[in-house]
Amino acid sequence: MLKWAKWQLFFGAVRETHKRWQMPLNREQRGTGGITPTRPLSEITFYDVYKAVDPIEDDELFHFHENPNPDCPVGRNIHNLLNDKLDAIQKAMEDEMKKYTIEDLHKGMENLLEKEA
Repeated sequence: MLKWAKWQLFFGAVRETHKRWQMPLNREQRGTGGITPTRPLSEITFYDVYKAVDPIEDDELFHFHENPNPDCPVGRNIHNLLNDKLDAIQKAMEDEMKKYTIEDLHKGMENLLEKEA
């Protein structure tokens, strides 16, 4: 059976980031040497972790050609061509991440380890 201690590595990865970005995914308890989630694992999605660990600037995943040359035919049109497509890609990725939880990982790992035993 997978012990909670194995998940401490994961929550350790978000510990400092969540403090900085106000994403309370876990709580560190001084003196006990442990980290506990602030919500049930079934309520922490991949999206929550993504936002806590890898926050993106201005909620835009894709940043490119910030100051295109208006005299360049490609530069002046690149954002009109790509922005809506890249926004749709980002939304699809984030929506998919919201479907999976840390509990899903926990159960999946338990199943894999049981098969190995």
